[in-house]
Amino acid sequence: MIRSFYALLAILSLTVFTACSEKHNPEPPVGLTGTWVKKHVETNEYDADGTENSKSGLRPVTNLVLYVFTSSSLVIRDLITYTYDYKLNGELLTLYPTNSTFNIPFSQKIIKLTGTDLILQDTRPSAQSDGYTITLFHFIRQ
Repeated sequence: MIRSFYALLAILSLTVFTACSEKHNPEPPVGLTGTWVKKHVETNEYDADGTENSKSGLRPVTNLVLYVFTSSSLVIRDLITYTYDYKLNGELLTLYPTNSTFNIPFSQKIIKLTGTDLILQDTRPSAQSDGYTITLFHFIRQ
């Protein structure tokens, strides 16, 4: 009888321990689909030979900027709303504007994508020199 009591007590203790160790806030799924809040921007300027000219460091985004991804489209809600269709090929995200007056596609590289964090890299020719500018956009999932 006492052995049965201890066996039952051990089973109950194990059940309680297992139930307490489960995560109550599971990690969001990894993927672009969902709403992302732009939190920081980092801009680096380079010469044509790749020499770094300037580095801004992380700067906070002061206004609310949302990137809302579906499985095939992106809506950017900033001071103006922009809409794009997109294709994802590995880490390369190619955006196709849906506005007929601005229809030149462009690409951004996914540097980091987790369930909670997204970093996009935009590389463009520099307006001031023959070099280029790399801008990193840091997001958190809403």
